[in-house]
Formats: sequence, C-alpha cells, structure tokens
Amino acid sequence: MTGHAEKATALLQVAQTQLGSGSRFEAVSAASVHAQLAQVEATTGLATAVRDLTAALVDEEKTVDQISTDAVARDVAAIGDRP
Repeated sequence: MTGHAEKATALLQVAQTQLGSGSRFEAVSAASVHAQLAQVEATTGLATAVRDLTAALVDEEKTVDQISTDAVARDVAAIGDRP
C-alpha cells in the first residue's frame, strides 16, 4: 500500500496546487483517493483470482483430455490384443 499512499499524496499535492488548500478539502480528497485506490486493489485482486481460476480450469481440461486420450489408447490396444 506504500505505493498507493505515495500516489495519493502526489494527487493531493496536484489538487492543492490547482484548487487551493484547506483541512476539509484535504480530508475529503484523501478519503476519496484512498477509496478509489482500494477499489483498484479490489479489482486487481478479482482479476488475479479470475486469471488463477482460468489457469486452473485450463490445467484441469488438459488433464481430462489426457485421461480420455489414455483411455482411448488402452481401448485400442485392448482391441488389438483380441484374438
């Protein structure tokens, strides 16, 4: 969160330069910036979770495909072994 805190501070400095300063303004701005950064973090966490889940499903699908391929190979071999 250190990076986010630095970004929030930088954003506040820009806003103060553009709009002036005041304790109420700083408090509202800081809360707003932190809320937006928290939302970005939550979205990033969600995106990471979706990416991880997708990767797991792809791995599972590959495993299922391999099991099916192995089963077909066994069945073909068994047919070839019949008299």
